[in-house]
Amino acid sequence: MARQDPKIYMDVHGHRATITVSNPAKKNAISQAMWSQLHSICLEISHMSHIRCVVVKGDGENFAAGADISEFELTRDEKNAATFDSNTEAALDALIKLHVPTIALIEGMCLGGGVSLALACDYRVADAATARFAIPAARLGIAYPFDSLRRLVVTVGSAHAKFLIFSAKQIDAQKALQINLVQEICPSGSKTEARVEEIVEAISNNAPLSIAASKTLIDAIALEDLDEHALRELHEEVSKTCVASADYKEGVRAFLERRLPQFSGM
Repeated sequence: MARQDPKIYMDVHGHRATITVSNPAKKNAISQAMWSQLHSICLEISHMSHIRCVVVKGDGENFAAGADISEFELTRDEKNAATFDSNTEAALDALIKLHVPTIALIEGMCLGGGVSLALACDYRVADAATARFAIPAARLGIAYPFDSLRRLVVTVGSAHAKFLIFSAKQIDAQKALQINLVQEICPSGSKTEARVEEIVEAISNNAPLSIAASKTLIDAIALEDLDEHALRELHEEVSKTCVASADYKEGVRAFLERRLPQFSGM
């Protein structure tokens, strides 16, 4: 049964943490209080060494229908629009900076701020029949937040980003897959959750420090914030951490002994 009080909450099962956007009465529209909850949850996860993967999903039939527009007259006027955007981006930045992989499980509406939330995840899996995507900023007369816009351009390219922003039209899961907004689509129903669980299991069986190192480097390369020298220095730093780890020794030993490695994240 869906929770009725608007909130973002976390459940933990083994190595998996699940972050759920829950405001089903408004198709999981995200209030400012909920963005703050997301920020706090991500900070909590960052200190949970046993977590190896995070899944972000919506409560019920939708992922997230964007920001809660009913708050805009009070929280997103000319005086405080910058504060509104900075609070939202702080939550998304905390999600992006998690040391573990993050997967968006997308069913139903994924609009505006919901797209921002999905883009802040490392990998996106959508329900082929129900998932719908749109960025309706132009219909509201606002500019899409800078960091979310940059992630959109990096992910789908400038032409597709322009179409989504300029037209504000919805696209289905198949189109989202074609433009790389999502990486996989699954038949409707439990198969989407089952596929995400397969990915979580595959990730959880691998060395956490190695994955964290790769995530750091891939994100730095994609954003092009560092020059070649800085990127190579970063690679050297994270590589040293991996080689000095107990997991590196376990991985080599397991390979030579022809068994599955048991990684500890240390």
